[in-house]
Amino acid sequence: VYMIINSEYYGQAKCQACLGLTAELAEEEGGNILPIHGGCVKVFDKGIILIAPTGTGKTTHTYALALWGKPGETAIHSDDWVFVDLKTYKVYPSERKFYLRTNIVDAFPEFTDKILNSLLENADPSDLAKDMVARCVIDPVEMLGEDRVVREVTADAVWLFKRDYWDPHVVVKLSPTKAIEVLEDGRVYRYAYKRRNASGVPALIEKINEPYYNPYLIDLSEAKQPIRRMMYFKLFKKAQPYWVNTRLSIDQMQRILRKLALGEIDKAVVEGEEVILYKDKSVVGREVAEPA
Repeated sequence: VYMIINSEYYGQAKCQACLGLTAELAEEEGGNILPIHGGCVKVFDKGIILIAPTGTGKTTHTYALALWGKPGETAIHSDDWVFVDLKTYKVYPSERKFYLRTNIVDAFPEFTDKILNSLLENADPSDLAKDMVARCVIDPVEMLGEDRVVREVTADAVWLFKRDYWDPHVVVKLSPTKAIEVLEDGRVYRYAYKRRNASGVPALIEKINEPYYNPYLIDLSEAKQPIRRMMYFKLFKKAQPYWVNTRLSIDQMQRILRKLALGEIDKAVVEGEEVILYKDKSVVGREVAEPA
């Protein structure tokens, strides 16, 4: 029997349940259901899971991809937690409604009215309109429309996000083994974005390790690693993993991610002042780099 006590707010309790207790139970039951801290989108019938630590642009790029194509062509599935059935590779959302930071309106101002009229957590609407710093619970269908939301997709690709301004690689195709190494390490960079050097790079505050980019795992002992490796290996044998470094501007990252989703590229690297795009080791394009 598991209990969650003294949780400070809904989001924490939800994470402890979806990403902590569910993971523990799934592993005890043989590892057929994989809980993931990540978003998921449908892009032209392809299911893409975005696994990322906080602050790397997962939410922004999840919604941007969902709104990219015509209604029905691209759609959002989940924005923060998913469950993957490793027998069928179907991806399921953690719940019907989304729990959002209201500052999403900085990137998507068209959401403002819907969020102001949603269920707000510990916020006065008059303050929210000015500061936009609270959280809300909202039905994504009400926010985006029925054709922009899907409840079930098949996992076809997994993108592991990071933000490392010193790594020139923007997109790297990974083997299942390497992708698992990345997740086990869980390297996260924390920046002070208001303090930048002469090149515009934010000051690095710290580097931390957050295994699987899931801070709610209950047991991080070595005894748990074999079943977790097995579960992710199953996923990555079906869904091709990529490492995505969101060190460029949102608009440029979106252009690159759309090409990646369509299979037009499988690698992107910053070289000097350019971003070089590759497909099967051949150069297929280049752009002027736009730093984040």
